[in-house]
Amino acid sequence: EPVARPGQRVEHVLQRLGMGAGGGEVRVDRFGPRAHADGEGLRRRLRRRWPEVKIVLALWNAAPQMQQEGAGESLGAAAVVTSIGEAVMRAADLSGEVPGEGFMGAQTPADDTARVAALRNSGALDPRAKPIFDVAAKRAADIFDVPMALVSLIDEHAQDVRGAFGGLHARSDPPSTTAAKADDLNVPRELSICGHVVANAQTLVVPDIARDLRFARNPALRDKGLRFYAGSPLRDADGMLLGTLCLLDSEPRTLSKREVRLLEAMAQDLMDQLRASVAGWGDMLTTFPPADPSPPSSVVGQLLPN
Repeated sequence: EPVARPGQRVEHVLQRLGMGAGGGEVRVDRFGPRAHADGEGLRRRLRRRWPEVKIVLALWNAAPQMQQEGAGESLGAAAVVTSIGEAVMRAADLSGEVPGEGFMGAQTPADDTARVAALRNSGALDPRAKPIFDVAAKRAADIFDVPMALVSLIDEHAQDVRGAFGGLHARSDPPSTTAAKADDLNVPRELSICGHVVANAQTLVVPDIARDLRFARNPALRDKGLRFYAGSPLRDADGMLLGTLCLLDSEPRTLSKREVRLLEAMAQDLMDQLRASVAGWGDMLTTFPPADPSPPSSVVGQLLPN
């Protein structure tokens, strides 16, 4: 087979497939340092010959600015994708099809009965643990500069948010004034992204949920404006996973390896503090005590020793 100039083989394949004025979808894959320029050149040639074709540019090493929403429009493409999973989602969107159930539900680990029993015996469900969890969430949000952080526990059927700081504003036009609060993230276990951390027993970082095939169509995440997630497991002294300390943002971002280790260390510190507190409580409570009629006028960054 003769060597073709860049783009020529793609055009010939489309011609043999009978691509015409009726439209269709084309994915253009480009690699290497000139991926952006080469992809743009091929896009122009395809557009001249088949103006109705919907083009998805797959730039596997795309620069950060090319991963932002609307980047495809500046190139005359329907979308720019950076992974196989995202390419599948965008192709389905353009064709009007939904692949399968649209998202990956959290699985249940084999030892879940023992894990749930450990959760109930850990003291994490005691209402006196809530101030500890709230402070840990605020500290995590401050340190990682995210608008929201949670301490979530995973029971048999649901994600139970027991500590929280901040909120998320859904992306909309005009901008939404309603923020997603902690109670909005008490969701069924199969919809919980924290449930994936428990199922896989390791820290999970999702830089952009909208570009991740596992989560992009999860209504519990999409409808609340969630784009970035990072969650580290909360383990008891026997290694049982009770839930997560997690970071949330309405904008895509990522964590360095050092930041991942810091989040994991903060999760471990939180569990150490919980165990020390439980040792001094005696019998565990199952209901919340009456609210203090005169709450403190300020919130500090960490609990003070007795």
